[in-house]
Amino acid sequence: MARSKEEIQKWKEELIRNAEEKLLAITTTEDFKHYLKIMASLPKYSLNNLNLIYSQKENATHVMGYKAWQELDRHVNKGAKAIHIVAPIIAKLTKEEKERLKTDEDYGVKGYRTIPVFDVSDTSGKELKYADDFIKSDYTTKETEKFAELEIKEVVELIESKYHVPVSFEKINDENIKGYYFPKDHSITISSELTKTEQLKTLFHEFAHSQLHNKKAMQEYPELLSKPHKEAQAESVAFLTMSALNIDTSNYSVGYVSTWARDINLMKQALKEIKTVFDQTFDIATTAKEKVLKQLENQENQINENEKELFIRFDFSENNSIREDLEKGQLVPYDKFVEKLYLENELLLNNDYGYDKVYFDIVDEKGNDLIYGIRYDVGSETYLLSEYMDKDIPDDYKHIAKQSDKKAMKKVSDKLSHGRTKNDSKDESVEITSDEVQKKLDDYTKENKVSIPKLKNNNLSL
Repeated sequence: MARSKEEIQKWKEELIRNAEEKLLAITTTEDFKHYLKIMASLPKYSLNNLNLIYSQKENATHVMGYKAWQELDRHVNKGAKAIHIVAPIIAKLTKEEKERLKTDEDYGVKGYRTIPVFDVSDTSGKELKYADDFIKSDYTTKETEKFAELEIKEVVELIESKYHVPVSFEKINDENIKGYYFPKDHSITISSELTKTEQLKTLFHEFAHSQLHNKKAMQEYPELLSKPHKEAQAESVAFLTMSALNIDTSNYSVGYVSTWARDINLMKQALKEIKTVFDQTFDIATTAKEKVLKQLENQENQINENEKELFIRFDFSENNSIREDLEKGQLVPYDKFVEKLYLENELLLNNDYGYDKVYFDIVDEKGNDLIYGIRYDVGSETYLLSEYMDKDIPDDYKHIAKQSDKKAMKKVSDKLSHGRTKNDSKDESVEITSDEVQKKLDDYTKENKVSIPKLKNNNLSL
């Protein structure tokens, strides 16, 4: 049976009354911080609707209508209890309504109606995606500090350009003072001794003071606001904004709540002002965050580029020196492998006994094939592997191969020309003598039953 207009109106009034009672029940800092958490997670809702949501579901985090959840491939669970909020009725305005509302717009708000919405906890389906993976919920993590450092730069620029509040970072002699707002010259100073995360939080705190407690704003109050009142408002804004950025706020202390709870009108006024400034800081913080996350993504991509590596996946070698200590399928750093490969090739080059076949693949740092099934004939090849790489190989890997080949050939040249090189780990000289070269040749001849002329004049000229 449909409810009458009187019943519906009574129900609406009860919703509002319950919301006010719920607000007045907030008497501790922890309760108030919980309320602010909801406000931070639902920035698009008005204060009145936030109060309605809070009074009906204290742990709400993400609230939308039935169809909106369906568009995200989620469905409302059977039996879920709806949260009722207020939505404007937008319709075409009559001539009289335009005159009354003093507007030339054809459409406007003619009234308000209640609509059902549901929290994410009352839905199931496709997992929601969030863009804050880099920002960790730990106040002191390295990742958070890096984010905060970049965020500060963007936030300061927005505060100065949009709100014309100069921001400076200076050493403050009093360690108990993290920052301050100067109403006289409408400026903000932040301690340069703080961590970047603390600086960001303090910046939002002082910005709140600049908007709520500047000279002009203070003139509109019938009586002077107490310092605890102003500090509670500023800290609430900082708490809200850092929560919206997914940065841990567990150590924040928002006082003066018990005083507000004695007067519903004072509570509403304080919350209204907090919400107004939070809307500003939320816009600043999220606009800055979009730029920062893009910067971090680019940096991460750059790091990944720098971390690219080349490897050889060994298969088989007829050459004893190359296959020494190697097993089929083993990954060997490209630079180490080619140094031995090119040395053996130069040592055996232009000899009449033939060549040693070596089989391997070139792979990336994840083991993905870049070139599969390479055969390199040690003792007869006249090319470097980097010269063999075709157009399908990414340029960064070609660059790695080219640089590695260049370094490897220099070392080979040094060994063959000067008979010594530098041992990187022990910083000792290592000689390659003609006797060692002859031994390699002798080993080869014995294994392959071929005849190779002895080295002449006891030198390394082949």
